[in-house]
Amino acid sequence: MTEIGDIVSGPDIEQALLDTLRDFLPVYLAERATRRNLPASTYQVASYARAATIDTRFPNEYLPCVAARCISKANQGVEGGSGEVPAAFTVLVGVLLKDQQRDKASDIVWDYLAAIEAVLGQHGALGGVAVATLPGDSQPEDVPVEERRTLAGGTLEVQVIVEAAYNAYLGPTEPPGDPYEPLPDDPQVQDVDISFTRAD
Repeated sequence: MTEIGDIVSGPDIEQALLDTLRDFLPVYLAERATRRNLPASTYQVASYARAATIDTRFPNEYLPCVAARCISKANQGVEGGSGEVPAAFTVLVGVLLKDQQRDKASDIVWDYLAAIEAVLGQHGALGGVAVATLPGDSQPEDVPVEERRTLAGGTLEVQVIVEAAYNAYLGPTEPPGDPYEPLPDDPQVQDVDISFTRAD
């Protein structure tokens, strides 16, 4: 049996993208705050999350939130003798924030999207996971109006190109047996031998 090799999936891309934003985005947002002469607190991300893990009630302590959701993967054929299968992942990167005024919140969303685009355009390797990251269209999102707060959001579509989502030439050469170790009848119970020595 041969080695299976690395397999890159949507959650891997989401996490690499969020890790890159966590490292670099604060610097870019601080620059936006300075240019707009606004308090730095307006441009501080409270949470980064894969979209599948978000609490959709959006508690205040999690906002502003930057989230990533991989929505598709397109394989790009097989690379000659190496067998590597490059792929392009499409990811939506979103931001959700709150403010007292809707127009101000909408402006801040655009600043976040611009900063996110710049980070991903300038740090497209995502820590070595990707060959390139290509930011695409940005758009604000309608967020239901709440009586107690004003929410605003937006998304940026991103293409993440990876050199090898997997290798077509690796893997078992014949169907393997059961890859899992058999469990005992009751994995919670073990036999234990105990010996006693009389103390004088």
